[in-house]
Amino acid sequence: MEFADNIIVVILGYLVLEINAACAGSFIKVFLQFVQELKKKYSWEIWVVKLNDGEKTVLIVDDNETVLLALEFNLQSSGYRVLKASEGKQALQIALSEHPDVIVSDIAMPEMDGIELCRRLRENPEFSEMPFIFLTAHGEPEERVRGLKTGADDYVVKPFDIEELITRIDILYEKVRKRTVSEKLAGMLEEISIPDILQILEQTGKEGIIRVTIGNREGLIRIKQGMVTECRYGDLEGEDAFVEFIRAQRGTFAFQPETVEITDSARPISFMLMEAARLLDEYEAVSSYIPDNDALVSIDTVPETDDPDTERIIRLLDNRALSVDSLYQNAGLSRIRTAIALGSLIRNGVAKTARNGQVSPEKTTVKADERKEGFRVRPFKILFLFCEENSAIETLNQILDTFNEKKLDKIKSGVADFVSAHILGQPVHIFTLLGKQGFEFLYEPLIPSSDAVLYLLTSEVEVKEYRHFRERLETIMRKPCFPITTAVVNLQEEDLYIMNTPDDISSLFLKIFSGIQGGFSSCNKSQLEERNET
Repeated sequence: MEFADNIIVVILGYLVLEINAACAGSFIKVFLQFVQELKKKYSWEIWVVKLNDGEKTVLIVDDNETVLLALEFNLQSSGYRVLKASEGKQALQIALSEHPDVIVSDIAMPEMDGIELCRRLRENPEFSEMPFIFLTAHGEPEERVRGLKTGADDYVVKPFDIEELITRIDILYEKVRKRTVSEKLAGMLEEISIPDILQILEQTGKEGIIRVTIGNREGLIRIKQGMVTECRYGDLEGEDAFVEFIRAQRGTFAFQPETVEITDSARPISFMLMEAARLLDEYEAVSSYIPDNDALVSIDTVPETDDPDTERIIRLLDNRALSVDSLYQNAGLSRIRTAIALGSLIRNGVAKTARNGQVSPEKTTVKADERKEGFRVRPFKILFLFCEENSAIETLNQILDTFNEKKLDKIKSGVADFVSAHILGQPVHIFTLLGKQGFEFLYEPLIPSSDAVLYLLTSEVEVKEYRHFRERLETIMRKPCFPITTAVVNLQEEDLYIMNTPDDISSLFLKIFSGIQGGFSSCNKSQLEERNET
């Protein structure tokens, strides 16, 4: 069915309505009546999700014009589209036609008061979960109870702090949005990506299956208790399938709640997202060196490396040539890990490719004596833990500036993101995460695969958080851990590294790299010596 620019699309049994914002007000009222008739006639389960390009709408209702203007200005500054009404009847008509995301209403008003407005809206199933906040000049307990019994979500007494009210509106908006999306989640990947979907389901603790269709291929992700238990896409499974989902920018998805069994291969969602981001970054760096599936690959000399993926490929190629497709089938790794290891070997001149007996000369540019010296395919992986975001950004930028790397405007603490840089000639991935108590679920999955940990301290309070982390670190796995600070304060902590100058920063990273077995060569150390001489 098509209504001008408004299109109704059926996706995997779900009826999804995309509303053109220009005519949403008049169209939605007619369409909702149509939906109710479908429900009655066919007993269909139907819900409507409003897609409005991320615009949040709040309806404010108050007979005081000053209050309306003040709230309108501040809410618009906070990113909301604001609708206004001076009494309950007018507000009811606006709510039915515009479907705001949140309603903030005074109680004492002419014509229809806020209590009656809330009651009338709650009688309508379409508004049963819409966030509703009462404003009132009366703060007596019985008045609050009367308002909350009507179905309101919150109660704010005048005079109120506008910033606090906006925060309450934000919290209710996010709470309902996540609940609606997680319970009735279906739509297009252009609107919401797989990482966003997974993080919403992780935060809400949902269990079930995400079914994904990309082009003519279908796949699924099973999740339980914040864990990915299974992942399939076409003929791909596990990590390879997950990476393809993360890369997807077009397609459709639908979440189906159902019981899921925990498997031995289950991994935390946050860990899977970060690993996928890291793998895609490494793949991008070597993608131009990865040959076609039917190309033959061989090596002349066996380099030293501590990367287990690379070691697998080297063992397979010891004294023989194999096709790329054969490596994919026999490496015992996911295809993307095999491709990264192979592309890195070819880029570094360790492996060479041939077709019809002809060796590709452009793949053998590194001299034989350079292959062993400092050879390392996998970038160093460093966890950068902190308690305060602004200090973390400032410290990271000091590090990046020391090594002439691009500075950051912000960091993402706890999502699939990391800082990629070259430090003393060594590729490094720095994962930025909160190190406070209660955030163990973020950093603990990354510790086993990390080479070292930096923990930023700027106050005595953060020292307590750091000591808690060290205790957790001892129970998981011993890893090199370096408490650092740039603050001019007297922090009582052993082995605290002061990072106030470029030399301080360079010396610390030399110590970190030198302590990682086989990962830092004399040629890297010479860069520091040359820098200090300069």
